[in-house]
Amino acid sequence: MRRKRVCHAADSLGEFFEASRIGKSDEGIERRAELSEAYKGPKYIVVTGGVMSGVGKGLTTASLGKILQAHGYRAPAVKIDPYINYDAGTMRPT
Repeated sequence: MRRKRVCHAADSLGEFFEASRIGKSDEGIERRAELSEAYKGPKYIVVTGGVMSGVGKGLTTASLGKILQAHGYRAPAVKIDPYINYDAGTMRPT
């Protein structure tokens, strides 16, 4: 019976990502190269949340950005305020 590899905190992220890659055969490597050519361009990760503070939206966003930067990706963070300096009561008073 084959055991599943478990990533422990002591392992580096690089080892984890290397172990989780699929298609290590020559055919798989060629296919990955084709797919990477087909999917060039910007990718977006959107972290959303409600008005409740202290739930970890900023920490989650910063952590994702840092992980992506550690793997060589550009990861600028953009904060968007949907109320544009208004509060919810001004936009839709009830």
